[in-house]
Amino acid sequence: MNSRLSYSLAVLLFLLICGLSYTPVSNAEGRVYYAKLELGNIQINLGLIDAYERKLSKSLGSTVEISDQDNIEHDIWIPSESAFRNKQLANWSHSSYSLDYIPTFLEISLAQPKPQVGITGQTRGPYQLIADIQLQDIQDSSAAIRLLNSGRVDKIISHSNNAHQYANQPSLVVKELNNSTALFVSFRDKRLLDRYNKNIFTANTNSFVDINKMALPEVSSDNTIIWQLFFKYFDENLNKLVLLDADKEATLCYQRKLPQFNLAQAFGTVAEGFDAMRKQPNVCLLNIFKTEERTAFAHFTEPSVAYLNERLYALDNSEFGMKLAASTSDNSADLNQAAALAAYSYESRNIAIDSRYLIRFPTSLAELMEEHAAQFIKSQPWRKDTRINQLVQQEIVGFIDLPNMVEEELAKLESDAQITSYSIEGLAPFRVGYVACSKSPQGEAVIEQINQVLADESNRIALAEIYAKHFDKNTKATAQKAFIDMQGK
Repeated sequence: MNSRLSYSLAVLLFLLICGLSYTPVSNAEGRVYYAKLELGNIQINLGLIDAYERKLSKSLGSTVEISDQDNIEHDIWIPSESAFRNKQLANWSHSSYSLDYIPTFLEISLAQPKPQVGITGQTRGPYQLIADIQLQDIQDSSAAIRLLNSGRVDKIISHSNNAHQYANQPSLVVKELNNSTALFVSFRDKRLLDRYNKNIFTANTNSFVDINKMALPEVSSDNTIIWQLFFKYFDENLNKLVLLDADKEATLCYQRKLPQFNLAQAFGTVAEGFDAMRKQPNVCLLNIFKTEERTAFAHFTEPSVAYLNERLYALDNSEFGMKLAASTSDNSADLNQAAALAAYSYESRNIAIDSRYLIRFPTSLAELMEEHAAQFIKSQPWRKDTRINQLVQQEIVGFIDLPNMVEEELAKLESDAQITSYSIEGLAPFRVGYVACSKSPQGEAVIEQINQVLADESNRIALAEIYAKHFDKNTKATAQKAFIDMQGK
C-alpha cells in the first residue's frame, strides 16, 4: 500500500512539474510584457484592468500585465488624453489605434440651488472621476436626481453616456467636466507596435477567422474616392466577419447624391482603412465612431447614421408579449416590469441577453438584471436564428439584442409568428456614426458635399429606410426618429 501511494505521489509530482514548465503557444516568447496605465484624473475598476490585460495579451500573443510599479521597465505605455505628454513620445512608438475609449464626464446641479451641504455625489460605473473632495457613491441617475431635488447633495458627477437620463429636466444644469475619450497605446519596441497594429481589431473576434486584406482599387482620376465599407459583426452562421447589407445600399444612395465623385468600393477592417487613409489622400470610411484620436488622422462629417441600441424582443401572441404591449404606451419597456411579467408567465420565464452587451449598459440596468438573474439569462453569443426559434417555440419569453444584428434573420421568419421590439427605459435609443475621409483637400471636398446631403432631412429619412428595412413597426418608427434627431448630436 505504501509503495503504491509513493508511486502515485511521484506521478503527481512529475505531472505538476510538467504543468509548471509548460509554455502556451500564445506566449511562445516565454516572457511577460509590462504595461503602465496612466489615466490622469480617472480611475477604473479591477475588472476593466483585467479586460485590458486580456485584450493586449491576445493582440500581442504574449502575456501582458498592467503594473504601476516604478521599478519595472515598462514595455507599453497607455495614457489618456488628460495624462498625455508629448515630450515623452521621443522614446516611444505611438500606435494609431487606441486600446479603449473612456466616456466623458458630466456635472449635474440644480438650476435653482438649495443651501449648500458640501456633498458631491458620483454615479457608479467602471470609470470614475478622481476629485480633490470626498465623493459620495450614488446608485444611479434616478437616485441622483432625487438627492439633488431634496437638497441632500450639491451636485452629481456622471458619465456623458448617461446624459439622456438628465435631459428635458429644466430644473437641472448639465456641464461637461472631462474630455478624455481614448487610451493611447505606445511601445518601446517597434516590433511590438507592428504586432499590436496588425492584431488589435481582431483581438475580440474568433482567433481562427481568416480576414481577407482589402485590395485598394487604382486611382484613375482626381474624382475617384476609395470608399471603404468595413466588417461590422461576426456572423456565427458563416463563421466570419461580414459587412452590413445596409452599408452597401447606403453607398449606392451616396453615389446618386454625389455624381461628381466616383466612389470606388473597398472592403476591410477599420485598422486597414485608417492605414490606407494615412497613405492616400482620397480614402473615405463609411459610418464609423468618432474619437479625438481619430480626428488627428481624418476629417469627419456631421452624424451620418443612427445605430439603434439594444432592444427587447417579444412574441406578439404570447402571454408575455401581450402583457408587455399592454404595459407601455410609448413602445418603451421597463426592465423591472418586464422581469415581473416574465416571472409569472405560463411560458418560459427567461429573457436572454448576449453577455457581451452588458458592459455597455448603464450600471443601474446591469445591476437590475443581476437582481433578477432568474429572468435575465446571460448567454454566450448564440446563432441569431437559434435565439429567434427559441422565442417562436416559447422556450424563452424574450431576448435583448441589437436590431442590426437580428434584422436579416427576422426577415427570413416564415411562420405566422409576429415579433415586436421595445426600446429599453434608461438606455439611450441610439448612437451616431460618421463618414471619415483623408485629411486632404480631396477628403475635405467630399466631407463638405456629404454634409450638404445630410443637411436635407428627406435624405436622412431615406437613409433611415435603408437601415430599418427589415425592422418591425416599432423599431422602424424609432429608427426614423433617430435619423431625424441625429443632426442635433
